[in-house]
Amino acid sequence: RGVLYLLAGTAILSETSWLLKPFGYLLMLLGVVNVLIGFSVRQMLAQLRRELPNDAAISTAFHEVVQGNRALGMFGLHLFCQANGVKPRFKFQQVALLGLLDLDRDGLVSEMELLFWLGTKDPNGDVELHGGHLSLPWKGEHFTCRLDTAKQAELLGEGHLLTPCLHP
Repeated sequence: RGVLYLLAGTAILSETSWLLKPFGYLLMLLGVVNVLIGFSVRQMLAQLRRELPNDAAISTAFHEVVQGNRALGMFGLHLFCQANGVKPRFKFQQVALLGLLDLDRDGLVSEMELLFWLGTKDPNGDVELHGGHLSLPWKGEHFTCRLDTAKQAELLGEGHLLTPCLHP
């Protein structure tokens, strides 16, 4: 999204009207901010993956934080990150991380959603998951596909949408 804002800002700045220049600069600034937030969320996810190397560690860490709840809200996600050595410094980092991890957009991050983004296997054990990508075995080879958003394909449920598979 940040790159799109940068491109739109550049297009607006290329116009000769001086009235549009402030909007172009504003879009460029918004694009830079979005790119920086994306990089910080990417680093937080990478650090969580290093701290939680397998599905059992993810489940254990999740259940230590939720204590009876079914999912993590904003504060629960903050506690989950802090308990695993990731300290979001700013509120917008937390909001961006929650927006990324929350597949069904209900404002809560469930264990299944954490396993989708941080885990290495589908809970059913059918496919390998690698941070939003699938590795599908087919005729002795593995093909990688990216899930399309549609509720992240109902967490690998029926009729999941896949982009065309790429050979490794």
